[in-house]
This record gives sequence, structure tokens and C-alpha cells, in this order.
Amino acid sequence: MATKYSRFIKTNEELRNLLVENKLLDKKRLKYQSVFEGTCGILNLIIEENLYLARDKFIKALRKKLHSPMIYYFLGVIHRKIGKYVKAMQEFNEVISLDPSFFAAEFQKGRILSDQHEWHKALIYYKRLLKKYCCGEAEPSEQIAFIYQELGRAALALSDWERAIEYFKEVVKRRPEDVKVMNNIAVAYLKIGRITEGEKWLLEAQKITPEENTIKQNLRLCNKLKRLKMNKKV
Repeated sequence: MATKYSRFIKTNEELRNLLVENKLLDKKRLKYQSVFEGTCGILNLIIEENLYLARDKFIKALRKKLHSPMIYYFLGVIHRKIGKYVKAMQEFNEVISLDPSFFAAEFQKGRILSDQHEWHKALIYYKRLLKKYCCGEAEPSEQIAFIYQELGRAALALSDWERAIEYFKEVVKRRPEDVKVMNNIAVAYLKIGRITEGEKWLLEAQKITPEENTIKQNLRLCNKLKRLKMNKKV
């Protein structure tokens, strides 16, 4: 059943989360604490979307022989944000050559593919990344959640609704209160005509964030679709 007016909540995190708050960088922040603290002012420029000035300052840091993976990482993020994808890929590869365990750089390489709407390639890349990091009970839960999130985004873009549901449910297993992902599961259900399942996920999301407008709009859509279905039966 087509649901032309249903709304997705994009699951890619805001730049602030990617750079400062999320768990992808937590361990690296400890390892490169002095570099991180020394560049906080530049990070604020990135958060404020003053990307070109931030880039110039990071390049100056490199010229001062501060060849830290963290510096290359942030340069890669900046170049990705301004659409310099080749340069960004080079910098993320440099991060990985300096520190092969730098997951966030590997993750960002996939984001470059997504940014360019190369969804099939992104799907293949993140599946490979999932295989590398998925290790049963010892899995890095937050990292795996981010990978499944991007797999879900790619599946949505390819209109593979059932696969998107599968991937996003894996995110919710690791982030039980991720309303954005719950909403996307609901909308994917609506896309394949499973209104009851979609409504169930929306109601669960609404318990967490009662005032979220997108959830309310999609619940209204559920009611509309149910009425249409009833009218067809009559």
C-alpha cells in the first residue's frame, strides 16, 4: 500500500553527536585526550558549521607536526560535510593506517557512499563492516547499532522495506528508546500495508516522546489508512 505522505525521521546523527557526544569516539578521546582538548575550540567551529575555518586550523595543526589520527579524522569529517569526498576518503584511510582500530573512521567511509547516494555500495560496505565487528556477546554494542542504522538507511533508500525493518529492529535491540528508528520501522511497515504493526511501533515511540510531531502525524496517517481500508471492505 502506498503511503506517499508518511514521514521518515532520518537516522543519521547530527554533527554534534558524531564529533563530541556519541560513543564512537569515547575510547579515542581517552587515547588522544591531549589532542582532543587542544582542538576543542576548532570542534566548536565545526558544530557551528564554520567548516572552512575549522579545516584551515586543522591543516595548521598538521603543519606543526601534530600527526594525530584524531586530526586526520576531523579533517575527513569536514571534507565529507563540504562534499570533498575524495579528500575525505584519503584522510579516513590515513586515520586507519595510523590506528587500525579507529572504528569511527571506518564508519565515516561508508557515510561517504551514502552521501553520494551510492546505496548499493553502502549496503555492501556496511555488511562487510558488520561482519568485522559483530562478535556475539563481546560485540561493541554501540558500534553495531550504528552499522545497523546505516544498513537501514540504505535499505530505505532502495525501497527494501522488509530488510529496512529487519535492520532497524537490530538498532532498537541495542537502543531501546531510539524514537527515530522506531518511527522508521513503523513507516516501513506502512509502506508494505501492515498498518497494525506500524501503529504499534508508533504508539511505543509516543510513550517515550509524547510531543514528537512526526510520530503524531504518522499516527494520524495510520487512522486514515485504517478508514480507507474499512471503506474498501464496505
